[in-house]
Amino acid sequence: MPRRTISSSTQQPHRSVGSGNVVDVVTLSIHSMMIYRGKPENAAQSYAAMSSNTDHKAAAVCASLVKVLENLMEKDPFKNLIIITDSPSNQYRNRYTVKLFHDYMISRLVDIQWLYMEAGHGKGPADGVGGNIKRVMDRIIGADPYTPTDNFNAIIRKLQGNIVTKIITFSTAEITENEKRLKEVPATEIVGISKCHDIIFGEDFLLMKNVSCLVCSSVTCSDHGNKKMLVGDAEFGGFV
Repeated sequence: MPRRTISSSTQQPHRSVGSGNVVDVVTLSIHSMMIYRGKPENAAQSYAAMSSNTDHKAAAVCASLVKVLENLMEKDPFKNLIIITDSPSNQYRNRYTVKLFHDYMISRLVDIQWLYMEAGHGKGPADGVGGNIKRVMDRIIGADPYTPTDNFNAIIRKLQGNIVTKIITFSTAEITENEKRLKEVPATEIVGISKCHDIIFGEDFLLMKNVSCLVCSSVTCSDHGNKKMLVGDAEFGGFV
């Protein structure tokens, strides 16, 4: 099975311009990504998960990423996934996102490793994808002030026709479903996650490291500040 790597970020465009004046406001949620795959013929492809819902918390982040992953899974199933993101605590590096992705790993039998970049270490390719989408949207609406800014699907169709980035949409209902799951089985506290830069998801454990490493894989290494967390049938247990 091919190995996939995702570099993801979340951005929002907020303006549309016509005749030199602000005539309307377009508020969309963009979770921009770069997908790197093992096959040379499709090694890199930009994606954007977009929604009219501007929530950027864990439930929305997971809804957007899983929607893209399911699209990839349908075309070319994979068993290994590396996710690379920045590390905001309200989006990626928190117990709620970790729990939802552990559930996804169990349901899809996918090996997942999540790498968190250090804060303030510059922009990645996903930021360029999001920036390009915002610029193209400005051009589209600027060229046609009568673009139906209140019609999300119409905007997405027009945007997709002007960029090579593949757009996947996700809905408020999918975000709400994740929120419901978190309420039914609350995600318990993960001590030390704010300093974590690498999480390996095991079926019955999480291996957290203070330093990102693709060499150690699931093998513990004394140099990387490992913490192993047991996962119970219903909720996370404690560190061992």
